Amino acid sequence: MRVDKIEALPVSLPIEPFSDRYGYYDHLDYVVVKIHTDKGFTGLGEASPVHVGFYGETQETVTSIVEKCIRPLVLGEDPLNIEKIESRLDLGVAGNSCAKAAVDVALHDVAARALGVPVHALLGGICRQKAPVGFELGITKPEDVGEKVLRFLEMHVKTIKLHVGTTPKEDVQAIRALYDAVGNSAVIRADANGAYSTAQAIDVMKKVEKCELEYFEQPLSRWNIDGLGMIKRSVDTPIAVDESVWTPEDAMQICRKEAADVLNIKISRVGGLRKAKKIADIAAASFLKCHVGSETEFGVGMAAKAHLAVSLSNASCAAAGEFTEKLHLKDNIVKDPVIWEDGYLRPTDKPGLGIDLEEKKMKIYGRQ
Repeated sequence: MRVDKIEALPVSLPIEPFSDRYGYYDHLDYVVVKIHTDKGFTGLGEASPVHVGFYGETQETVTSIVEKCIRPLVLGEDPLNIEKIESRLDLGVAGNSCAKAAVDVALHDVAARALGVPVHALLGGICRQKAPVGFELGITKPEDVGEKVLRFLEMHVKTIKLHVGTTPKEDVQAIRALYDAVGNSAVIRADANGAYSTAQAIDVMKKVEKCELEYFEQPLSRWNIDGLGMIKRSVDTPIAVDESVWTPEDAMQICRKEAADVLNIKISRVGGLRKAKKIADIAAASFLKCHVGSETEFGVGMAAKAHLAVSLSNASCAAAGEFTEKLHLKDNIVKDPVIWEDGYLRPTDKPGLGIDLEEKKMKIYGRQ
C-alpha cells in the first residue's frame, strides 16, 4: 500500500464566542487533510491553528506547508510506516506542529482503516471504555460565572476549567465564584495561559487554596520552567503545563525539573497522536498525570481526541479530555464524531477514526 494523493482542504466554521488570553473567537479557520492510497483507503486529519499568537500557524500556512513541503515527503510511502514517515517530516520541515498533526492523524486513520481496527488499537488499545469529559469557560467576569456554569452542570460534565489572566484580583474573584457555583457537582481547574509573574502566581494560588482546584494550568510563560518549579514548591495546588510542552524533549525537561504535576496534551500542539503518546509515556514514567486538551476541534479532531483519551493509562481521573467544542460548535463537517453518555464520551468502534466527512457541509464551509 502506498500514499498516492494528499489534499489540504481549508474549512471555516462559526462558533459560539469564546475568549482567552490570546484573543476572542467567533469562528475558526482550520484545515482538513485527506490522504489517499493506491488500495482505495482514505484517511482524515485536522489542523487546528486556533490562534497565530499561540501556534504561529494559520489556515494559509498549514495549507501551503502540507501541499508544498510535506506532500513530497509522504507520497509513495507506506502509510503503515508512521514512525518512518514522521521522522522524515521532522528532518525536512521544522516546527509547523498543526500541519504535521493533521498528517499524523490522517496516517493513523488510513492505517487503521486498512487494518480494519479503530485508531485506538494503534495507540496501544483502550484503558477505559469511556472518558470523563471536561469543558472550558472563557475569561468571564466574576459576577457572570455562576449563570454560565449552570449550562455546564446540566450536561453533567465532570470538570470545569476557567480561563483567567486579566488581573490577579479579578482572577481570584472569578475562581472563588466558580467554586461557589459548582459546589460538589464537578471538579474545577484554572488556566492563566502564562499571564503571571512567579510572585503573582504564588499569591493568586495561595488566595484560592480553599477552592480546591484540581490544578492551576500554565501560570507562567512557556519558557519559565525554573519559575514553574519554584511555584510548585511554594503552593499546595498542583501545577499543569500546556504551552510549555510542544515536544517529548519538552516533557523530559518538565519532568527533570519537577516543574509540574499534570501535562495538558493537545494533538495540534505536539504534532499528532504518535508524539502525544510518547509525551504521555514520559509523564507516566515520572508519575505525572495528563489529559487531552481542547482547541475547539471540528469533527475530525474531536474523534482523534476521543481515541487518544481512552488510550491513556495515566489520564486525569476527573477528566481524561477537554471537549469544549461540544458547547461552541454551531455546526460540523462530520456527523456524530463521538458517542456522548451523560458526561462521558467514547469513540465509535468502526475502523479508523470511525468518521466520514459530510460533503454537503464541506461545500458550505470549505474555502478556496
